[in-house]
Amino acid sequence: MIRIGVLLKGYHPLVWWVVAGTMLTRFTSFMVMPFMALYMKTHTHAGAGTIGFSIGCAALTSMAFGLIGGSLSDRFGRKQLMIVAMVLNVLVMIGYANARNVAFFFILSICTGLTRVLFEPASQAMLADVTSLEKRASVFAMRYWAINVGAAVGPIVGGYFGTVSTGWTFYLSAFANFLYLGIVILKFPKGTGGVSGPSKSFSFRNTFRTVTYDKALLLFLIAAFLSNIGYSQMETTLPQVMSMSMDQTTAAAVFGIVLSSNAIEVVLLQLPMSKIAKRMGLVSSMMVGQAIFAVGYVATGFSSGLWSYLLAMFIITIGEIIIFPQNSQYISELAHEDMRASYFGAWSMAQLGFFVGPWLGGLVLPHFGGCVLFTTAGIIVAVGIPFYKWSNAKHVRKEKQVMDHVSV
Repeated sequence: MIRIGVLLKGYHPLVWWVVAGTMLTRFTSFMVMPFMALYMKTHTHAGAGTIGFSIGCAALTSMAFGLIGGSLSDRFGRKQLMIVAMVLNVLVMIGYANARNVAFFFILSICTGLTRVLFEPASQAMLADVTSLEKRASVFAMRYWAINVGAAVGPIVGGYFGTVSTGWTFYLSAFANFLYLGIVILKFPKGTGGVSGPSKSFSFRNTFRTVTYDKALLLFLIAAFLSNIGYSQMETTLPQVMSMSMDQTTAAAVFGIVLSSNAIEVVLLQLPMSKIAKRMGLVSSMMVGQAIFAVGYVATGFSSGLWSYLLAMFIITIGEIIIFPQNSQYISELAHEDMRASYFGAWSMAQLGFFVGPWLGGLVLPHFGGCVLFTTAGIIVAVGIPFYKWSNAKHVRKEKQVMDHVSV
């Protein structure tokens, strides 16, 4: 009990509210969103390309408006943006439960992307706001761990309760977001926005100029974009690949087990792998994680049954544990203190990979099959590895120039 008390006091109370809310909402989200491709196919009979394009619209919207969403958080405050995002997400989940035509799915996918760009930059920037630099890696790791605690059982529960055939579980996701909304309203202080609150001196023009001219950030975004092309296949193209060699019910069950294994492995391996990543260093760990990703995607392409898919997912999971929390930490180090949410919002531009990936997968899969698709994805991901090193070199050079200027 003493250790728990020390742990709780070691971080700002808002950190624990975010961790708890993240765990709740991601559990119900993973009951529904991983099945979106099969759900849309069942209720609209759309083709693979149309489904991939529809799902990818969420990422395209996030990419297009990410910097704006983050900038709004820096201008008006974290709490305000989180409230707007969660109200919208409640409505979107209810909409998915009743969607029965392609056009409606496209609209809902765009709205899903908007909720992400309003919520994620504000949420992650807030964690950085209330956490000292030396503790941020641990905080982002805890947030990532919470996501995967929720995801560990979400797909299994979603598959069991018939998300693909009925979709009533979308109402559960809406309710979970409504509960988190209540927590944000009641427990988060109004001053949560750039630490002290909304900024009166904020300038959109200066923010856009600073972020878009940051070469270190742009190189990092290229690496993340290429990584996302590969990772996007796991929730969009993979279930369709499985359905080519299995009946739809079996494919949904196998996909749920494979996806849940990813989350369970993250929960079990997060702590030891985080220690290994810390010893490797921030940039080196991101490069290693992306290399492991590439190997995992190629292995997925050559998989044909449950156990081979589980092995490929295990490889991908190791890369995921190493790289994802480190990405958040790296963005927090790149960001100017008064533009934190803007930088996290700019990170959303890498979401273009989650649009290109499903769209590319939908085009390649019918003509060349899953093996060629996932092998190609692995190669694309591998191309992004050196960009992390180049990004860090630009960042170090920029920091040195600033220090030299200050010393003069």
